[in-house]
Formats: sequence, C-alpha cells, structure tokens
Amino acid sequence: MEKSNESDAILAEYADAIADGKDAVRHGIRCGQLLIKQRAKMEYEVEFMAWVTLNCQFSYPKAMEYMKLARSKNAKKLIHD
Repeated sequence: MEKSNESDAILAEYADAIADGKDAVRHGIRCGQLLIKQRAKMEYEVEFMAWVTLNCQFSYPKAMEYMKLARSKNAKKLIHD
C-alpha cells in the first residue's frame, strides 16, 4: 500500500495537535504555578477564592485544578519537554 497525500496531511495535523496539546499543558502548569504564588500571599483560603472570582475568567475549582497540575510530579518534565 502506498502513502497518499491524505496520509501526509493527517500526519501533519496529528503532529500539530500533539504540539498544541503540549503547549496547552505547559500553559496550564504555568497558570497553576502563578496561582500557587498568589495563594501564598493570602492568609485565608476564602481570600484566595474571592481573588480568583474577581480576577480570573475561570472558577475557583478550575484554579484548584491548575494548581494541582502545577504540583504534579511530572510538571517540571512536561514544562521542559
């Protein structure tokens, strides 16, 4: 079976999807790292919840997900891949 132009196009799109996916993960990790720094400036969790509500375009639970991603054991590896 010979390779077609369609397979080249599919492989190119696949490569872009993987690259974009890695970029999305990297951005998510960096977002989480910044949220962790902001949280450290506040004494109470309720202050951080209010800050997220006022300053972010996502919810407090989503902020927690980003922070969890940043704390994951593979975060440093993912951000430098």
